[in-house]
Amino acid sequence: MTGDRPPSDTNPFATRWTRPGAAPYWFPDDHSVDSLLGALRSHRGWGQIVGPHGSGKSTLLIELERALESAGRRVWSYRSFSHAKVVFTRSDRRSWRPGDQVILDGFETLGPWRRWAVRRACRRAPCGLLVTSHRRQWGIPVLWTLHPTPELAWTLASRMTRSSPVPITRQDVERAFRACGGNLRETWFALYDVVTRRRTE
Repeated sequence: MTGDRPPSDTNPFATRWTRPGAAPYWFPDDHSVDSLLGALRSHRGWGQIVGPHGSGKSTLLIELERALESAGRRVWSYRSFSHAKVVFTRSDRRSWRPGDQVILDGFETLGPWRRWAVRRACRRAPCGLLVTSHRRQWGIPVLWTLHPTPELAWTLASRMTRSSPVPITRQDVERAFRACGGNLRETWFALYDVVTRRRTE
């Protein structure tokens, strides 16, 4: 999810504007970086963000990571996906110290043994463990469950296209959102094609 406004001479749905971390995360009124960090502190640095593919988990995680670093926390950040699974060595785990924050995007892709090893190492340090997952993971408090909706997709898309000379309607956004099965990342790809096509019409 994005919060910045791309220049009018670019496609607002280009990857450079929609990739995780390219722009600030957009929070609804009942959530903020501070509220999520407060919840994380209440669980001694342990928490998980749960949501389907393309729901904004990675973007949110990057926002929280930056806030933790700004607050002076030492952060160990890892990414793990089905096509590129991260491997935790003993050296990695032994480097984690009390008060550190371990962050892992794509926790469920590690497999049962590696998930157990990470949880165990964080408890022994002890340090925090913040993860994203498509499904709720055992032993880690849930900070937030993301549920993308057509309304959210339209809110984000309208913010992204404020400076664009190519009109994008709510119907365009909702059609793309439904066609992409509620995946916001895929929705932006679909709308990129819409903008590109209309520029040549």
